[in-house]
Amino acid sequence: MIKAIGNPFSALGQSASSSLSLMPDIIASMQIKPEEKRWISHVPDSPGHKDVVVFTGCGFVMQPEKILIIAEILERLGLDYVMIGGGELCCGVRYLGLDLAKTDAHCRALLHALGAFTPEQVLFPCSECEYQVAQYDQKIMPVPFRYEHLFRFLSRHINELGFTQPVNRTVTLHDPCSLSRILGDNESLRTILNAIPVLTLIEMRKNKEQSICCGFVASRKLTVGRTMVRQCLEEAASTGADVMVDACLGCHFQFLPEESNYPFRVEHILTLIGEAMGIDYEDKIRKFYRYADAGRIMAEVRGNVESGPYDPDLVAYLAKRMFERSAT
Repeated sequence: MIKAIGNPFSALGQSASSSLSLMPDIIASMQIKPEEKRWISHVPDSPGHKDVVVFTGCGFVMQPEKILIIAEILERLGLDYVMIGGGELCCGVRYLGLDLAKTDAHCRALLHALGAFTPEQVLFPCSECEYQVAQYDQKIMPVPFRYEHLFRFLSRHINELGFTQPVNRTVTLHDPCSLSRILGDNESLRTILNAIPVLTLIEMRKNKEQSICCGFVASRKLTVGRTMVRQCLEEAASTGADVMVDACLGCHFQFLPEESNYPFRVEHILTLIGEAMGIDYEDKIRKFYRYADAGRIMAEVRGNVESGPYDPDLVAYLAKRMFERSAT
């Protein structure tokens, strides 16, 4: 049972017990206390102007240390920004194929929330979110602000990021389907990686538009999903790289559970950007997958959970389903 927090989806007719809606926030509550959040999940009617708005999307809420890295980067760039995500905020893509009316309602609500800040620019760390907004902008309703993918933005500001720390790694890049195939951007990630001191990039045989899909849409719990994940990881292993870099948290959640079976480390590109800038936050999801033990995880995160809004039994249930390999 969820503690009394109100219904965050009441405006959209959602049920507060919807695990699909609340799962990112619950996973975040295991890793961070409410006062440590660097994003807001509710946009007031008149929030005031911000030059830049970052919409985290669902995946980044589940990895709050990535949001903390983004926050530090934007602060070093001297930007007037706000980050929003979690709660009722969703581009609607997670409801595609389930409920088109709900998909539409969520995207319209998100566009309203983003526009409330009268921003000069909106940044999307998730390329699926950017694509969803672009479809509305081009086909349904004009969007009153400029928008682009976070990594395209960072690649344009590469000389301002201040990569002062060498990252002595040999890496290979897994291109996200949505960024490469759908948005057609095969340069931003490479521009960033090639600018990091000492780092060496080795391309996989299948890269860019030919990159193997991670299988996230099929789920690694299904045979076809597991097969797709392993094809990606075998392709990475064939390069001899020390690190397989991903840039989509759907991919990241697919790869981490299998990481221990391969001779390289899986890292999200934001972690490497942070390392090159002297910014360091622990990837706790990696640790949870390595533990593969809900009891151990809950013992470690008890302080965060008890200070958060969710019933510990609910959090423990989700930890078991998500991180224990034998859970179904």
